Amino acid sequence: MPYIPLAPLLTTLGVLLSLALMVERIMTIASWLIDRLSIVKASTEWDGAKQKTEELRQAERAKQEQDLLSAAVVTGAPPDPREIPPHPDPKIAQAESRFDVVEVIPPNAVKVTKEFWIQLFGGLVAVVGCYYMKFSIWPLVLAAQGVQPQASPEFWEYVLSGVIIGAGSKPVNFLMNFLITRKITVTREEVKATAPESQAVLAPPHPQTAIVAYPADHALAIKSIEEIVGFTYDGGDRPRRLEHTHLRSKSQPINLIVYHHTAMHSDSPFEELIKEFDRKGWLTGYHSVIMKDGTIRTLCRWDRFGNHVQGYNSRSLGVALHGNFETDPKVPFANVNGTLGITHPSAAQLDAAARIVALWTWMYGVPVNFTKSIVPHYKLAVKACPGSNFPHKTFHQRVKDYTEQWNKDMAFEKALKRFMSQPMLIA
Repeated sequence: MPYIPLAPLLTTLGVLLSLALMVERIMTIASWLIDRLSIVKASTEWDGAKQKTEELRQAERAKQEQDLLSAAVVTGAPPDPREIPPHPDPKIAQAESRFDVVEVIPPNAVKVTKEFWIQLFGGLVAVVGCYYMKFSIWPLVLAAQGVQPQASPEFWEYVLSGVIIGAGSKPVNFLMNFLITRKITVTREEVKATAPESQAVLAPPHPQTAIVAYPADHALAIKSIEEIVGFTYDGGDRPRRLEHTHLRSKSQPINLIVYHHTAMHSDSPFEELIKEFDRKGWLTGYHSVIMKDGTIRTLCRWDRFGNHVQGYNSRSLGVALHGNFETDPKVPFANVNGTLGITHPSAAQLDAAARIVALWTWMYGVPVNFTKSIVPHYKLAVKACPGSNFPHKTFHQRVKDYTEQWNKDMAFEKALKRFMSQPMLIA
């Protein structure tokens, strides 16, 4: 076996790596310049007129809905916006299926083309660099075979070296991006094992276990209402649409919470529920929706009234558990034989809904009374909602448990005060 001196080998590999790094940086700068030029070009093609037209159309829709609300007064009752009759937007397609078929988007042709030319440019830079630096890896290959290399490398040797360096710049680019943007991830168990007991990350109670009290100093770990309750509040679906409509009257405080089921397939995405309201022409509906896995989603801004219970919208909040929990075949659109997914709310759904309802009782001063102030939809309308399989007693007990637990929690009170200062919460 031929002898290869270690020093020349390491020197050659070091030069290869250095040149690959240099080419990678040149390619990165070239890519950045192309992206900047693309941004400049795109800025000259700004479609502000289209955006403005869409904003005006949304404002017109809001005005139309506000006119409907102003004209809708329940006979024999104080002025109160009622459930608006469907008035579909003609611009929204009335699909036969309630699930959209998502078209597979092919790779971005512009991006692929840019990558091709950038890589080709990098290879040319490497070839030119090898030629002018008189660097070739071919002598190392010949030495490995026991052949004495020529005194002066030929041009094709520079080309071969440049191609190898240009190809190696891609892995170097990947490595550089990893080192720059890397994130350290740990599991929940690792956090618990390494964090002091007083600073351990505490999750909300598991839906199938008894509610446990947080330690007195848990404020160090949980700092917001959203972390305690388990949701993120951003004003819901397109909150700006409600800026000038669905306004709550300060003379009519919130004193009612109504719970529903969506009557849709429990596996349908949250976006499908939004589209269902869009198909009816409604700007909004429930205030919060609880998905099958217990995820809490906001649909309507909490400082605006929703469109979920006829005659009581202006003074109520509505929460809906996603799914259809009515299985009686005599009831229209019932979930007979589970054709629409789960027939009972999941434990995670009940627990999440109880947390939201308990939070609302604290935020808006709604009494915890399950005959007058926290009621199912069917108590206020001739509806089956939230379905005959809804476990009311279990749900009521969990709401009580959370309200009592938070009543003894000073950290909750402080977090609630901070949360209430956020926009789109108080009329």
